[in-house]
Amino acid sequence: MKNLFMEKVLDPQKICHYTGMTKECFELIFQHIEEKSQRMNTWKGTKKTKTGKIDNKYLQQRRELSKLTPKEQFVFTLVRLRRSPSIIMLSDLFGVCARTGSQIFISWVLFLSKELKFLLPFSTISDLKGITRPKGFKKKENLRAIIDCTEFYIEKPSKPSFQRSTYSQYKSANTFKLLISKSPTCHINFISKLYSGSISDKEIVTKSGFLQQLQPNDEVMADKGFNVRALLALHDAILIKPPVMKKGHVSAKATTATRRIATSRVHIERMIRLLKLFTILKGTIPLTLKPYIDDIVTVCACLVNLQPSVIKNNET
Repeated sequence: MKNLFMEKVLDPQKICHYTGMTKECFELIFQHIEEKSQRMNTWKGTKKTKTGKIDNKYLQQRRELSKLTPKEQFVFTLVRLRRSPSIIMLSDLFGVCARTGSQIFISWVLFLSKELKFLLPFSTISDLKGITRPKGFKKKENLRAIIDCTEFYIEKPSKPSFQRSTYSQYKSANTFKLLISKSPTCHINFISKLYSGSISDKEIVTKSGFLQQLQPNDEVMADKGFNVRALLALHDAILIKPPVMKKGHVSAKATTATRRIATSRVHIERMIRLLKLFTILKGTIPLTLKPYIDDIVTVCACLVNLQPSVIKNNET
């Protein structure tokens, strides 16, 4: 069953459906991580019984892990992220127990979140010079980031204090909130860790470390809800957002500026949609994944940057 499933997943016509990557990208990334993956600490040592003997349960799990090659474990993890089958179903397909499947998934997510971080470069303005941009960004030479926030539904916590902190007024549900930024060349260049859903946009910009990435004269584009002009000014950066419309008085200049910014921000909205095509981030995220959710989102964001450009042909 495992071999047949691997054959299906790695079929060039189907691999994007199962993993979110083309066959070429898959092979390049695996080639990049293969050597390190063989040294990856997927097992934290044996455990012994009170008599000093190695517990048979742990020996059995070590044998289970050895059933899958690094490439099979990599595929296991990618399919879990992209299609989100249950651990039990995926483990059955690969011929391992559910506990081993969970261990493979978590170990690889932690590993990939570090090894793929190079796919999220926060390029400086000088780095971006000479790189092709969409036509909407060609005249914005100092634009370095387009930012937005997005939320992910989570299982309702049992603790009242955690319920309150994760409750999002915007979503009317318990959520985790993420700050995401994309470059004017249409790649994700920054993601924050996930915060409780009650956090404001201004607060998440302050706490996330985004501001520390900025350089003097950098321009940051945001929606009108981001009241962070003063925060950016502290770093000699400039906020670009739709102008405030006075009631009953809308100038042609303000209308044009609003339309241009809205058109430019379409790209960050597409990035968020691409991120949420990783089905593990859809629906309600179980709290059992809370310790690993930052790493899961990081890996998914890295994989988004490996997908074909989000820019439509007529916008390049």
